[in-house]
Amino acid sequence: FALSRSVLKGGGSNPGLYEEAEDASAEPLLILLKETVCFQLHRYVRSEWNPLNPDELIDFLDQWAGIFPLSLQSHVLNHMVLPRLRVAVDQWDPTKSSVPIHAWLHPWLPYLSEQLEEL
Repeated sequence: FALSRSVLKGGGSNPGLYEEAEDASAEPLLILLKETVCFQLHRYVRSEWNPLNPDELIDFLDQWAGIFPLSLQSHVLNHMVLPRLRVAVDQWDPTKSSVPIHAWLHPWLPYLSEQLEEL
């Protein structure tokens, strides 16, 4: 356990697998994260997550930010979260919804500021 913690945190000469290391040592962690965590996350975002309640997913992403490489964080945001937000914006009806659009879009600004401009 101590060795894996050291590797993840960049102990010794290793820069840390979560820090976008350019060497092949980061690849096994990336594969593991994609095939386990991201697979389940994709299922959750696609079928269970309600975009009008962003806190749950934002909390998850914040907790995993130190482990997910930036490329994986970007993939989750651009290919899982953003498409669901697009659909939610298209379906949002201000006359029927009790939740104002800014209440569930603004929390995503730190993560998707440029991409949210198109919505």
